[in-house]
Amino acid sequence: MAAKKNAIVTADDPLVRLSKEELDELKRPQLVVDEALKSKSLGEVFAYGKVLNKISNVSGLNKAQLLYLLRESWAKFQAEGAVEDDFESVIEAEFGMTPANIKKYADAWAALIAQRRIPDKFVGAWMHKPVESWLAIRAAAVDGLSLKKWEEATVARKPADVKRLVRSVRGHRTSSKNALVIKVKRGKSGELVARRGSGAWVTVGLLKLDAKSQANELIKAATDRILAGAGILLE
Repeated sequence: MAAKKNAIVTADDPLVRLSKEELDELKRPQLVVDEALKSKSLGEVFAYGKVLNKISNVSGLNKAQLLYLLRESWAKFQAEGAVEDDFESVIEAEFGMTPANIKKYADAWAALIAQRRIPDKFVGAWMHKPVESWLAIRAAAVDGLSLKKWEEATVARKPADVKRLVRSVRGHRTSSKNALVIKVKRGKSGELVARRGSGAWVTVGLLKLDAKSQANELIKAATDRILAGAGILLE
């Protein structure tokens, strides 16, 4: 069992169960369209769609923030006996997210907000953007973006536009064939390995992340910052 409390979502049941009120809300689009047909006006339909977009944006950013905050605080939860297993395993079971997506969301908030990579003048505008735009720009932000490129990314209306800008900046580095992948093995070995594309893994050095050292709040915060900033995967 990952957490001490009963899981709402498990690996065997990955769906989030909706309440009756939430299921009733799924009937609303039909009601809105029916009303628009009667009134011969699409105003309410468009207004409702914009509300859904706002809810989706807030939900995505809050998920990224929540995952980042949980990851940062995980050692404390373990020390207090609230949870026993590692962060990724518990979140995968409870939220039904893949480890890769857990990392993407948490890393996006870490890089763009916690590490303040978004220029201060653009932070407010980015709070109105969908999380997909955050995920798209994270790697380029870690590499370093000029103020001009940040301005272009900020005025981009869609995640696809942000992705195009990132490709124009990072070039071949966005290709999986040439992507540099770095990962560290858990436990006492702490072997740090890397490869480019599908090439052979090469040992780079050691980065020990054993349970004892991770129980120290300062060490945990430092290693999390290193992993997030460098895009290092945990094995």
